Order: sequence, then structure tokens, then C-alpha cells
Amino acid sequence: MTATGQGLEQWDLTSKNSPYLDRHMMFPLLEYLDGLIDAGTINYSSKDVAAARLALLRPTHMVDYAIDTYKSVHGDNAEIPKEMEEQKSEVFKQLEELEKGCKPLADICGNEEVKAKYVASGKWNIAALCDESDLNITQEVCEIYRKTAKFH
Repeated sequence: MTATGQGLEQWDLTSKNSPYLDRHMMFPLLEYLDGLIDAGTINYSSKDVAAARLALLRPTHMVDYAIDTYKSVHGDNAEIPKEMEEQKSEVFKQLEELEKGCKPLADICGNEEVKAKYVASGKWNIAALCDESDLNITQEVCEIYRKTAKFH
């Protein structure tokens, strides 16, 4: 096997490294492979790379990306599996509940005037915000805010 006879596939370590990477770190590698395929540098199938991306996406909350990837694998007119549609509605339902649960803290974080007031007074921390009863911020609200951030 020589580099000129087979292209760069022989040097590709994606399949060897991928078991050791977080799933989210694989997406840039797959995008890079797509670029190499488009450039004609490697002779992989775009559908195989898209299928690998779809397998990585299935257990995540990135349902719209998963649906787009499914369409790229099976064609734009392919019917989306019911399980993907159900997952999408469940993800949006969970996100809505999380956002509703942390609304008091999200509102303060989004209001620069109020935020600046608390920063200036040295009260821009969880303990101080929880002590302000009129803000309706509790430890539970802070935990929901953290979960919401992680959910995205």
C-alpha cells in the first residue's frame, strides 16, 4: 500500500481514535472527512460518513441536526421515523419545562441594568441572590438553570 495508490485513507486514524473521544468531539472530525471527500482527497462514501454522524446524533438533544442528517442519508423526500419526531417533541417539551423553571434567574441574567446593580453592590452571587426574597431565586432555580445550560 502506497500513499499514491490508495490516497490518504491509509493514514486516517479517525476509526482508531473515535472510541476514546467524547461524541461531540467526533462531529468536527466527520465534517473534516466530508471536506476531504468533497475535495477528492479520500475515497470514502459521503453516505457512510453521514450514517456515522446520524448514529452519534441519535442519543443527543440535537434532533434537528439528526433529522437533517437522516435526510442526507436517505434522501430529502424520505419520511422521518416516528421515533425521531417523538424525540424532537420530547426534547422541546423538556427544554420548555427547564426554561420555565429557571425564568427568575434567566430574567436577571438578561437584564443588564439589574445585573450591574447587583455586581456593583457585590451581591452578584448565588447566595446573595437567593437571600433576596423578591427575586424568587432559590437553590432549586439555580440548579434548573445549570441543567438548562447543560441541556443546550
